[in-house]
Amino acid sequence: YHAEYGGIIKMDKGAVEKKLKEIQNLKNSAEEKLITNLNDHKNKLAMRIAPIKESQELTKQIKEQIKQTLSLFNVSVPLLQEQINLLKELSKVSVTSLCGDTSSGYQEGTGTQAKFYYPYYLCFDSKNNYCYISDYSNHKIRKVSFQQQGQAQVSLFAGSSAGYQEGAANQSQFNGPMGIVFDQQRNCL
Repeated sequence: YHAEYGGIIKMDKGAVEKKLKEIQNLKNSAEEKLITNLNDHKNKLAMRIAPIKESQELTKQIKEQIKQTLSLFNVSVPLLQEQINLLKELSKVSVTSLCGDTSSGYQEGTGTQAKFYYPYYLCFDSKNNYCYISDYSNHKIRKVSFQQQGQAQVSLFAGSSAGYQEGAANQSQFNGPMGIVFDQQRNCL
């Protein structure tokens, strides 16, 4: 017997236990579905956040390389504030290949037609018109010109082969150039 809403009703104990078991099974099933859905949403969110974290890590690495390069040449950070601001803006957008591809080699060209062999450091000129890249294993300094429609044209700036030789751009020699910085006061590398 059970008192309900001011009245007394007769209940079959076996039927009540069966109903309670069904309710418990429904509850367990609903909890499992909820946990599965939460895990699915968590995994989807993690997949969406991963590229953002990678972009932030890439920006952090670039900033660290800039600091290391500046410390080698005793250049103060405010000189490159404009480039740092540009990097901050770039970190807010998706990352695409501007020039070069995943295979190593030496090739001048536009966009991903160009090839580098272990590009090490980069710097921009004072007006952000050109980007200079130390191409370590090609023993060269490369120049990237930014053209209309977002195209990047890669060309030789200096270097011919491994060695140590001053001279004209295509006669000079470097042996694994690494650090590179643009002197904005003298307007040169």
